[in-house]
Formats: sequence, C-alpha cells, structure tokens
Amino acid sequence: MHNIRWKEIAHIMKEERISQKKISAYWLGLGIYTAFLLLLGGCFLSYTDRSLIRYENAQPENVMKNYLEAFQKTAADGTLYGTMDMPEASNAFEGAEVYQNLYRTRLNGIGSYTFVKDASGYLAENPAYYIYGDGEPVARVTFSASNAYTILGILTVMDWTTETVTPILNSAPRDYFIRIPDDYKATVNGVELSAEHQTETGIENPDFVNVSAYVKMPVLAEYRVSGLLAEPEIKVFDADGKEKEAIADAEGNIAIPGGERSPMPKERYDDALKMAQVWENFLTRDLDGESHGLGNIQKYLIKDSYYWNMAKKYAGSIDITFISGHDMANPPYSNIEISDYVSYGENCYSCHIYFEKNMILRNGNRSVDTIDSTFYFVKYDDSDNGKDDPHWAIADMIAATGEKKN
Repeated sequence: MHNIRWKEIAHIMKEERISQKKISAYWLGLGIYTAFLLLLGGCFLSYTDRSLIRYENAQPENVMKNYLEAFQKTAADGTLYGTMDMPEASNAFEGAEVYQNLYRTRLNGIGSYTFVKDASGYLAENPAYYIYGDGEPVARVTFSASNAYTILGILTVMDWTTETVTPILNSAPRDYFIRIPDDYKATVNGVELSAEHQTETGIENPDFVNVSAYVKMPVLAEYRVSGLLAEPEIKVFDADGKEKEAIADAEGNIAIPGGERSPMPKERYDDALKMAQVWENFLTRDLDGESHGLGNIQKYLIKDSYYWNMAKKYAGSIDITFISGHDMANPPYSNIEISDYVSYGENCYSCHIYFEKNMILRNGNRSVDTIDSTFYFVKYDDSDNGKDDPHWAIADMIAATGEKKN
C-alpha cells in the first residue's frame, strides 16, 4: 500500500518536473523570440532613421546648403573660378579672363552668403537657386537629378549633380568713344582700331573754325568701341608713331584735338602775353593813336578777319567812349598765367592766357578787368600792314567757361 503511494508521488513529481521543463522552454523561447523582435525592430528603426536622414540630406535645399559651403571655401582660396561657367569673350578687345578678374574683385570682401530658390526657373528634377553675397545676387546654381530610387516604400531619393554655376556680375557693358586726328591711330587693350570701328570722319573741331581759314588744322575721326565690361587701356599714337597723352573724361571717352603739347618757348610766351595785353588795352581805351589806338592793335590782327573787323567797328562806336576814365595801377597786371601750350606746326600755336588788369578810376576806386581765354596765334604775311616778313597774329580767342585754373 505504501509502495503504491510512493509510486504515485514519484509519478506526480516527475510530471511536475516535466511541466516545469516545458514552462522553462516556453519562457526561453518567448524570451528569444522577444529579443529577436526587439533586434528586428531596432534594425528597422535604425534603417528607418538612416533612410530618413538620407532622404533629408538628399533634399535640394540641403544639397544647396552643402554647395554654398563649398562655394564660400573655393571663393576664398581662389579655386572657384575654374568650376564656373564663365562667359566667352564677346568682343575683340576683352578676353574671358576680364570677366573672371571682375568677378574675383566683386567677391573679395563679401562678408556673408545666403541662397534663395529661383521660383521662376524651379523644376523638381532641375532645381535652381540664387546665391547672394551681402544681399546682392552673385551666382545662379542649377542641379540635375539621377539614380532615383525608393526607400521605405514611399520616399523617392535622388542623387544630385551640380549642373551649372553661372556668375552674376553687376557691371553693365559700356561703349567708349575716341575722337582723334584722322592721321592718328588708337589701340584698345592692345588691339588697333580699324575703319570698322569708325562712326564719323572729317570732323572739324569747332575751336578751329576761325583758325583753319589761315592754316591747315587737324581734322578728326571718331571711333566707337562697344560692349566693354572693364575700363579699357586706350593708347593714341600720332602719324609718326609717337604715343600721345590720352586723358579720359568722366565717361571714359577720349578726345584729342591734335597738336603737340610741350613746354612753351620763351619767345612765344613773350609774344603771346604782349599781344593779349595790347588787345586788353585796346578794349579799355588805353592805346595811343588815332581811333583809340586801332592801328596799334591791327598790327596783331589778320586783315579782314573777324577780330580785325570787330576792332574797327568797336573803335568807331559809342561804346568805347563809355569806358570810365582811369589810370593804370601798380602793378598794371597781376596773377599772370599762361598754360596749355599746344603747337600745330610751324605756323600756329595756342595757349590759355589769364591775367588781371588793375586800374584806378578817377574817383579813386579800383577796378579789375580779367582776360581768361584760349588764344590761337598764326604766322601771317601781311605786307600791307607794314610787315615785310610773316609775323604772329591773333586768329581767335575762346573765352573760358569755368573758373580760373590753379
């Protein structure tokens, strides 16, 4: 009886041990399965995270952000320009390097860069952006898509290639005009101008109208050079190949009326000043002789010229009698300045003459009359005027329009 009882107990204990083993195996399996699911979930989450990061990085905005960093770096170290789509030379006077140099100069000193989407030219597979430097557009960038693939079953990712990087330069093309004697030559950035660049020939300088009636004066030709981006180097050469001084005006244009600028010979300085002072003394009724000294001033004028006839008319008019009585002060002339001497060959020269004539009126007041004009003198043969040899005479006087030069 007891023996049977123990057998039952042993059987029960055996069943319990078997049951416990089954339970342990279950929990072990469950634990392994749970760990597998956790591992699988972790891998999926890691994959999802990487995929989202890859998707985010592949967005055009972020691609452009990365390119902007590279743009700043290469702009700073000078390697940018070889990667850009620089325009080709648009004329014979400027090479492509001119644009590059201008662009390099523009980027120098820029403090910060930003970018904005070019909404007008934006395509999903060819996005475009403007790069701004200190608030001004400096480049336009476009990208092209390739190798499109899907991640997470719903997100499309593309590889991006920089397609174009176009510089934006705020220098508008300019035209330059060069007016020189028709037997002169001119070069722009080392390239000689030809007839195809001429806009006009046979131009007479208006300052020479009176003078050219007595001596041959330079006739001008005008050239036009179009579409230059940078300020050019312009050189001018006379008929003998000698380089002339070419000073540009505020617009960069060149105008050379001709003639030879050089130090003024003393003899011509003295003659010019004497003739100008005689003319001034005639105007203020300070010459001796008949008709208020008409004969004295006509020695320095060309017979039947504009000034000859003007002097004759003035000497016989009532106007000359209105000149107030006066005496010459001491010194009679002050602030004498003769400048801008130009020789037009052996028979003509010009210079700018400035001086002040000081007078004391009968009432004791002082009066100052001023000569401030460019005088043209020609060598004139006038045997009827008591001169056996050609002599210098006043051919024209052009009053200054600005203030006296210092």
